[in-house]
Order: sequence, then C-alpha cells, then structure tokens
Amino acid sequence: MTTRVPGGQDRPPPRADTRGMDLSDTGLLLSGLIVGALGMGVFIYGKKQGNFKCIGIGLGMSIYPYFVPSVLATWLIAAACMAGLYLLPSGE
Repeated sequence: MTTRVPGGQDRPPPRADTRGMDLSDTGLLLSGLIVGALGMGVFIYGKKQGNFKCIGIGLGMSIYPYFVPSVLATWLIAAACMAGLYLLPSGE
C-alpha cells in the first residue's frame, strides 16, 4: 500500500518502529539518562576498585536503557541491578 503525496509521487506508509528508545517520550529519555549516569558511576567505581561485579553491572546499566521501550521497565531493571550489586558476592 502506498500513499499519494503532493506532486504525484508514491511513498510507502510510515511504519511504527517499536524497537528501542522512543525519542519523543521525555520521561523515557530522562530515565535513560539518569540510569545510564548511575551505571557509568558504578562502572568507574568498579574499575578503580578492580571489582568485576561493579564493572559488569555498571556496563549493563549504561547500555540497557537504549533497548527498553518503557519507563517502568527501565526503573524496575535498574532496581534489580542495584539489588544485585548489593546482594551478589563481591567479584574481586
């Protein structure tokens, strides 16, 4: 199915891309920024201390917000990562 645009040209209809971060959602952008910054801080701390658990969780928290399309899911995953940081044995 195509749509006719002014000038007589045919163009395919816009498709809804549901993968990844929705850049029009301010809450999702702000949540991703905050969680990514927390992840970067945990990563830097782990790198300075030589703690592989902190390095892994910090990398994960810095990367996953780009692939989660929901604010609630972003914060739930962040809470799970922080709980894992506290509950898992040290990776030194």
